[in-house]
Amino acid sequence: MSLATLLPVHDSFHVKAIYEGMPGELVAEEKRMSFYNGDQLIHRTPYESLKDIRFREIGDKSILDLCLADGHIAFNLLESEDESELFYLHTKERIIDRRRVNEFLKKRVRVFDNRALLMFDKECLTWIMDRPPIIFENEFIEGALIGRVGQDFSHHDYGVLYITNQRLFFNGRKGYYTQLKLEDIHHCLIIDIDTNFRDALKRKSYSLQFNEGDFIVGVQSEYSGKIDAFIASLDPNIIRIERF
Repeated sequence: MSLATLLPVHDSFHVKAIYEGMPGELVAEEKRMSFYNGDQLIHRTPYESLKDIRFREIGDKSILDLCLADGHIAFNLLESEDESELFYLHTKERIIDRRRVNEFLKKRVRVFDNRALLMFDKECLTWIMDRPPIIFENEFIEGALIGRVGQDFSHHDYGVLYITNQRLFFNGRKGYYTQLKLEDIHHCLIIDIDTNFRDALKRKSYSLQFNEGDFIVGVQSEYSGKIDAFIASLDPNIIRIERF
């Protein structure tokens, strides 16, 4: 499997930001990053000139760094912490290292059904490569979905839900981590939350609940085949699906 088989990135994203003291809008366009103050173009950087894109938090500020050969350009993102980080990950898609990704896929991923390739699109691979999971010897990733875990009503963590030939685990971006051995999973409920609703990226929402709610992950997917491919590694006798 190679990155060449994967789906294209999403359309342009934009966030409110400050650049060199000037408020405006930072836009991730098809081939470049552009900063506008109203209708006036203030700065533009082609993706091909970037060596890296980094995200850091300083106090309550979210900073996006565009790294060039001779320095970096910093933007203070004014959106929420989650929205700022999601924007960072979207921009990271644009400069994803194909060679590094293909090496990871070859070494760590095993799929046995073509529809499983749907899970490993550029968005998911960007999340994976930005926070690589610890994979044990003789362990291979069979599925991965971007998800959200709510620890309580006010705390949650975005990350990637993985299923391997040995276990199911969630690797959160803020440090939340939980896992279940495959033999310890005795029940999987998939809730298709609203069969008619899709978000701006045409994704539907699902709730994956393991062992009667002991472990719950919310996921979004534009293809139901991603969900089907993910649970294909589980015993079909423990799976139940509910649609509302």
